[in-house]
Amino acid sequence: MRAFLDTNVVCDWLLKREPWRADAESIAERIANGQLVCLVAATTVTNLFYIARKLVGRDAAAALVGRRLTSFEIWSVDAQVLQAALSVSGGDFEDNVQLIVALEAAADCVVTRDSKGFKGAAIKTLTPNQFLAELRAPPP
Repeated sequence: MRAFLDTNVVCDWLLKREPWRADAESIAERIANGQLVCLVAATTVTNLFYIARKLVGRDAAAALVGRRLTSFEIWSVDAQVLQAALSVSGGDFEDNVQLIVALEAAADCVVTRDSKGFKGAAIKTLTPNQFLAELRAPPP
């Protein structure tokens, strides 16, 4: 399975944000074990650094981001992605950018805590808890 992780899920894992930490860490364990391929937009990495820098300082943020760059497939955000995101109906441009990247990357789903940001998307959207339940379910 190829899952696209929304920025909030990545931040929950790497910044140990409660009460979402446990689900995010369960996803991370599956990535580390090779059971799951997770994709992120390049903007997620910059957003993570920005948020982490405010919480733990520049050096710790750089170390955190640097250690995790190999955990994900990182997909580019270029002019075409941005233009396509502008044409998506939906009020949150950042969510639209991530949606376009997920579609271009042929992700099977988007894993997010902000399902309303992906409402009506042409891709399955799951909360981290729903995603983990789907992974645990026996194949049909």
